[in-house]
Amino acid sequence: MMKFLKSTKLLILIFTLSFMAVLVGFTNSSPTTLDVYLKPIIFNVDGETVSASDQAHQYYNGKEYVPESILYKGTTYVPVRFVSKLVGAEINWDSDTETVVINKGREINGEAGEFTVIPEEKLTAAEKAYIDTVKTSPGVHQIGNFVVIALGAKPNPGYGVEFVKQEMSWEQLKVYIKETKPDPNQMYSQVISYPYIVAKVELPPYTTLQIINAETGEDFVFAKELQDR
Repeated sequence: MMKFLKSTKLLILIFTLSFMAVLVGFTNSSPTTLDVYLKPIIFNVDGETVSASDQAHQYYNGKEYVPESILYKGTTYVPVRFVSKLVGAEINWDSDTETVVINKGREINGEAGEFTVIPEEKLTAAEKAYIDTVKTSPGVHQIGNFVVIALGAKPNPGYGVEFVKQEMSWEQLKVYIKETKPDPNQMYSQVISYPYIVAKVELPPYTTLQIINAETGEDFVFAKELQDR
């Protein structure tokens, strides 16, 4: 059975939209087909206009892009997960009881959405050992919530890595990192170095981590992705 959340402004419904712009609602007995209209709308939160995805008036449901809103009998329907994120609520799906579980008041940018740089002196022996095994390979290396962002081999110790900022963007934590270059007015010993930055990350459910070069805008590649190439 379809379950929905109704407020004074919106009736929010989990929906699946077919190619022919037909909404199909599944019940315990048989499917029901409803004729609907595609209804592009604007989402405004605290005076700021936001979009459901990088595609105009489209929402990415984890598998494909679908219309972010539809109109049925004078009521506008939008994805419950998207709207819940907008108002800072945590949402989960209980498949056993077919229930949408929404917990109000969760801070998306709070403790469970944080990228925290770890100083060298705070690292454990086991963490240092892991760093030694991955620092020679450029990219992002992650084990659990422990993350190492490595640049690989550099010709001298003048190179480094700096954390710039982090942003929560829907279901993605974006972390911006900058590579620092040697000071042209300083002399460096010609010794191969392996600059890296270490952090611990806490992510809300269904949230992914993206590491971005703050200067070029390009993504740092995760080690698993490198292995798959």
